[in-house]
Amino acid sequence: MVVGGWSFYKPVGLKLAAKSESMRLCHHFCVSLRKTTQIMGILMSYSESLKHVIHIMLILGFSALILSSCQSQSTDTKYLLSIEELNDSVPEKVLTLLDSINPEEYKDNESKALYALIKSQALDKTLVDVTNDSLISIAKNYYEDSSDKYHLMKSEYYHGLVNINAGNYDNAIKSLLKAYDLGEESKDYYWQGMAASKIADIFIKNYDGYESLAFSKIALTCLEKTGKKRYIDYALLDLATAYNNVDFSDSCIMTVNKIHRDNDNWLNYEINLLLGNAYIREDNFKQAINVLKDNVIPSGKNTENMAYLALAYLRKGEINKGKQLIDSIGEDENLLSHYVRYELSEELNNENEAYSLLKNLFDKSDDDFKKHLDSKLSVALLNYHETEQELAKLIKAKTKLQVIFIITVIILIFCIIILIILNKFQKQKIKIRDLNAAAKDLNNKIHSTDQNNSKLAKSVQSLLASQFVGLNEMCQALYETENEEKGKKQIAKMMINFINSLSGNNELIQELERLVNYHYDNIYDSFKSDFNDLKEIDYRLFLYSILGFENTTIALIFNTEIRSIYSRRDRLKIRIISSSSANKNKYIAFLYPDGLKKSITGDVGKPQNLYKPNIKFK
Repeated sequence: MVVGGWSFYKPVGLKLAAKSESMRLCHHFCVSLRKTTQIMGILMSYSESLKHVIHIMLILGFSALILSSCQSQSTDTKYLLSIEELNDSVPEKVLTLLDSINPEEYKDNESKALYALIKSQALDKTLVDVTNDSLISIAKNYYEDSSDKYHLMKSEYYHGLVNINAGNYDNAIKSLLKAYDLGEESKDYYWQGMAASKIADIFIKNYDGYESLAFSKIALTCLEKTGKKRYIDYALLDLATAYNNVDFSDSCIMTVNKIHRDNDNWLNYEINLLLGNAYIREDNFKQAINVLKDNVIPSGKNTENMAYLALAYLRKGEINKGKQLIDSIGEDENLLSHYVRYELSEELNNENEAYSLLKNLFDKSDDDFKKHLDSKLSVALLNYHETEQELAKLIKAKTKLQVIFIITVIILIFCIIILIILNKFQKQKIKIRDLNAAAKDLNNKIHSTDQNNSKLAKSVQSLLASQFVGLNEMCQALYETENEEKGKKQIAKMMINFINSLSGNNELIQELERLVNYHYDNIYDSFKSDFNDLKEIDYRLFLYSILGFENTTIALIFNTEIRSIYSRRDRLKIRIISSSSANKNKYIAFLYPDGLKKSITGDVGKPQNLYKPNIKFK
């Protein structure tokens, strides 16, 4: 990970420590697992005792779970949590409440840690610059070993602030980076933004303008997500200051103009002071004077504002006004005052005094530069993230092994319980399964028989009706004819008309197709789908074959010679056999029903060695 332009490397010592710890935990886990397996083996040899052991283990396990779930925060902790909520609105009242409490009387470490954290926060909010980290360290040390990431984040943040006050910037930046990462992990953009803002302050104090600019941008991005207007305005002010420090005056002025001015006197003062500085950098001295001349600090000396205003007057050429302001400032020992006096001496051609002031400026800048060179911020940044990553890996490995061990023991226990239950009820399950299978099979047979009976009944009814209709029509013809010979001719005529209807009556043919499909599971439609490029006469031949018509009958229907029926049936057989249809055995069986003969040589009636599919008709 890269933060603010810094990259991080892994310290060798932590690597070895992590590796050693992981190996130790692995060994401990393997030994424990082996012992557990041995115990389980002994228990398995005593089935009756095993039941009692399992009952005891389950009772103990559930008791531990119940006890752990019943643990709750102490009354002291709950009271302190209610006080913590007041810190944002009335920190003075929080300090008063905390001062009335003796934390040494707390019996639990959580209450002591929370007390230390809340008091550190209240001191910061009441503008008390604490430089000793003994108080906040109580909270930090406790929450580092707890699962309370929220209070750990706050502890790291205020630990960083105390170290900033003490000038220990390397320790401060480590704590603030931890708070930043915890805020990112928990999506707490407020504390993440506040940590980034303080990191930017550290870089300002260390004269790292571009690093300060990077973290000021991060702080603004985070705080904008919170929607807290006051904090967003101050984040904009910090960003504008960072732009001004790296000489991006235009960006500074644009950022300042985004701030919502209200009744916050300090905010308005800082805005005007920053604008005046930016206008001076742009040589817009008139605008700088307009902004700075009415800018009054809410409390304390107005030295900085007057120094910038004097500088603007001097550079505009109004030497007297600048000199009056410088004289009114007095002997202030900051760099800005020295520099303004230097410029005044230059304008007044007072070379000795200008040289003396310039030397003082150089010495002061040289001291600051040496402090910058001696700073350990770079090392702190380089070590921080990799150290955290190694610690996180170590904790993760330890937790993973513990979880695996617990899960393994639980699985072993449940496996034993399951084996006992299976051994006890297995015979009953087998009986129930066999009975269910038998009942299902019987139900399927009954259902199949019902369907077949239904189809058979309909077929019988249809055949009987069709036979008696034909008989009725022939009897009617004989009855209406005067002599027997004439009646026979009439009947013959009726038969010829019926045969002709089989070849030309589409309605009758469609009815026959429907009947065949109904009784033989849509065999005719399947045949037409599998062989959709045949002639209509081939489809009719297959249909009449299913109906059981002899070759002579089919020849009369088609009004052709019987040999052509044999040949056509032959060709159709070859086509079916050579196909990849899943139903080709059925098609051949319908094409050559029992008793039907076929000749290739022309010897009608001679049995042939034909293709015989393994299908029987009902």
